[in-house]
Amino acid sequence: MKELSIPSYENTCAAVVTYNPAVDFSSRLDLIRHIVPHTVVVDNASGAGGYQIVRTAVERHVEFELVVNRSNLGIATALNQAAEIARERGYKWLLMFDQDTRPAHKILSELSKLWQKHPDKERIAIVGSNYSNPKTGRPVYHFKQGYNDYVKVAMCITSGSLINLDALEDVGPFRDDLFIDCVDTEMCLRMRKRGFGVIMSKEPLISHPIGDQTVRSLLGKTACLADHPPQRRYYIARNRMAMAGEYWFSAPGHVLRDLRAFMEEFLILLLFQDQKRKKARAYCMGIW
Repeated sequence: MKELSIPSYENTCAAVVTYNPAVDFSSRLDLIRHIVPHTVVVDNASGAGGYQIVRTAVERHVEFELVVNRSNLGIATALNQAAEIARERGYKWLLMFDQDTRPAHKILSELSKLWQKHPDKERIAIVGSNYSNPKTGRPVYHFKQGYNDYVKVAMCITSGSLINLDALEDVGPFRDDLFIDCVDTEMCLRMRKRGFGVIMSKEPLISHPIGDQTVRSLLGKTACLADHPPQRRYYIARNRMAMAGEYWFSAPGHVLRDLRAFMEEFLILLLFQDQKRKKARAYCMGIW
């Protein structure tokens, strides 16, 4: 296993994947310019209006580099493209963002501090960020106060995560076949299976929208479910079942928790969401 280098401004590149971003995309991209020396923006075949927003934002500063895909290749392929460019430019770490994420100015320095604090830091390949919901300003994950500013996790979301490019080369690229859903989960589980570690900051270091959700009380607790269309529900079910089968032995605790959450989500869908039949059918097709 390779020894991993300390994350720093000089050896970190950012990656942003876009697909028809909102008109205020440039304001978020400009924030990243002050965090890292170079940012690779990969556009997954946005429409004419979306592409113009991306191109205008990128052309504002020389620190930005644009890659344009002729079709939507998914977030996994786009991240792999950005990682390859970052390696070619000599960078050691990749700081990844979604197009609607707003990072704190200190995100890189804080993630680097957390990495350096870990007693086995040479084996930590991913440092993720807790995040806040911009609608409420509240953290999505709540942790007990303790000695450490980070927690060991099974997985963290891609946006706001810092990944070591040498470790990524060791374990292999993001899985293109997953397209969007579970891309982050699969990479984290694979890193852990190969002997690397994943940690996450307790402090929210990005503001990241959660999207439209169905929020209901279920079995005495609050349960949430994103309001995705049937086709997206198919891919969510398919990919989560694939993850359960592949990582049952190496991460049984995570798989069991995820399967329980999966069943709760299915129940919320049946009870409270629109297009129940279409979404339920998509779920079943994804499972089988």
